[in-house]
Amino acid sequence: MPETRKRHVPSSSGSTSTHKSVSSSGPNKDEASSRSFSHTLGLLIIFISLSCVTTLCLLPSPIEPIEYSLPLPPQFIGPLAENKLLAKADKLFLDRLHGPESITVHNGKLFTGTADGKILEINGDDIRVVATLGKPPCGKFDDEPTCGRPLGMRFDKDGSLVVVDAYLGLFRVNVETGYWHTTPIQNRQK
Repeated sequence: MPETRKRHVPSSSGSTSTHKSVSSSGPNKDEASSRSFSHTLGLLIIFISLSCVTTLCLLPSPIEPIEYSLPLPPQFIGPLAENKLLAKADKLFLDRLHGPESITVHNGKLFTGTADGKILEINGDDIRVVATLGKPPCGKFDDEPTCGRPLGMRFDKDGSLVVVDAYLGLFRVNVETGYWHTTPIQNRQK
């Protein structure tokens, strides 16, 4: 039978009072049972994991790998040689165009889309806003989902500018009026 002791704790008045008995026999049965269950569960998980890994390693693979070596990259000579030609290029419309992406030419004029969702016509030094695809406020990167981001554009056989916007979809823009619509392109010839 385990030994039972009574603990005496002095009170503020100087007398001692007796508190509940403390058993010195160690942890109770619930703690021992819980520890035993955790130990058994851990061993079971390790056993199942090792069994799965061993089985997978011993099974034949349905894949027959073949060796492939990449060819050596080309040497940077001739047209691939490093040069500084673009460093000498003139920067056009600096601080006037923000993030132009795709550029197309129609009737001697350049057309491009910018980071704030605008479609612009460039004629010499003049820049005209043809259309704005999204809804303001625009001008910040976080505004792109509502303002749009025209990334690709080409003119179709009818003279309409077809614009692919990363957020808003596909548009057909009349560059004379600025009117645009999102009607899908139909009756496409192959």
